[in-house]
Amino acid sequence: MVRIEINRPVAPVDRQDSLASPVVRRLRTINAERANNPIPPRLKPRGIPPALLDHEIYVTSSVSIAEQAGREMLGAIHLDVNSDESADFLASLHAVRFRDITMGYLEYVAATTMYVEQLPPDYLVMMPMNGGSHIHNGRNQAEATSITAVSPHPGTAMRMAWNSHSPHLVIRITRDSLDLHLSRLLGRSLDHPLMFDLALDMSPDSANRWNSAIQLLHTELFHDDSLLHQGVGTGPLEEFVMSALLFAHRSNYSVSLARPEHAPGRRAIRTAQDYIETHLSEPLTMHHIADAAQVSIRSLQDGFHNELRTTPTAFVRDRRLERVRNDLAEAGPNDGTTVSEVAFRWGFNHLGRFASSYRQRFGESPSQTLRN
Repeated sequence: MVRIEINRPVAPVDRQDSLASPVVRRLRTINAERANNPIPPRLKPRGIPPALLDHEIYVTSSVSIAEQAGREMLGAIHLDVNSDESADFLASLHAVRFRDITMGYLEYVAATTMYVEQLPPDYLVMMPMNGGSHIHNGRNQAEATSITAVSPHPGTAMRMAWNSHSPHLVIRITRDSLDLHLSRLLGRSLDHPLMFDLALDMSPDSANRWNSAIQLLHTELFHDDSLLHQGVGTGPLEEFVMSALLFAHRSNYSVSLARPEHAPGRRAIRTAQDYIETHLSEPLTMHHIADAAQVSIRSLQDGFHNELRTTPTAFVRDRRLERVRNDLAEAGPNDGTTVSEVAFRWGFNHLGRFASSYRQRFGESPSQTLRN
């Protein structure tokens, strides 16, 4: 079970509802526009993980505002509040986005049923911190409890009945990043979309990886002097979280992860990948990579096409783009980092082509990543 210490009740403060605006990068809070109806003190949230305490997205007693504001995390939602508890309705969300992972704490004080016609394209893991909920996702259903998390399938419909006073920790991982990470772990491209089981049992020893990963994420966010707050290590930490989920949660790729295939051709491609990873900042040619993998250039090209659905050249370019993104995202505001400096560091000598490839890969310009 994920254990995150939560704050004791705090004294009421003057605060208005906030309406979520677009999710932001790294460790900044999501900007908010204030509504006008203050929350009665008796309905204030009673406990929030310390790391998220200062990252309020909204607190509202309005169902319509909760529906609109909740779209940032879960897509277009409709809320149906238990009629016997409607007078006590309160919804709150505290959340922060790192790079490809968002961590949130979502609570409905009254018993509430959530309807989502189409979930976001990203992967979600929802873990009750107290109480529980019942989820229907496609043809499957499960009970979310303190020892059972749920992971609905991206892009599908969901109905989720929340018990009263049942806050959930919500982890959202962008689909592209998790798919790419899984592909690297397998050493090949994905044959089918990744599909997790709906229920994630948090009690086995194997789930300790996931528990540790979430606790580390929380700890790094909580401490002001952590590496994350210094702009260091976001990428590796997110990769650790993604690896922990893939190995702890059963999916259609669990067998492949547990029993990696060892065909000679696949071993050569893994060797080539490892060589590329350790020499990305150096000049790389097809001859260098083929020699390291001890195969011919033709076999290397065929292997990348068959296993990764790409070419060695495209693979090198994509991995360098990811290194550039990592360096730009972790640059400090006053350390003098420039886009051209980072691009040249990772072997991009034509800035025009680099910028075009970067925007196509990540949906924003390199300068936007650096500013954010």
